Amino acid sequence: MDSPIFANLIADGYEQRAPDPETDAIDRGICAESVCMQCEKEGLLYQPYYHPTTGSYRAFCVCPPNAAT
Repeated sequence: MDSPIFANLIADGYEQRAPDPETDAIDRGICAESVCMQCEKEGLLYQPYYHPTTGSYRAFCVCPPNAAT
């Protein structure tokens, strides 16, 4: 994912992962069942970002056609 949002998270110390396996499974499932509001495609990509120092966690569901933007 080459999005400036994701690049900024990495620059701020986030790692591309969930904080734990349970959170990963739950959020991955939510994204898989989600529908893109623009193209109405079901099954979005799960993009987790976790900051190991602060414990902050951000999860994104990204439409595959928009994943590289």
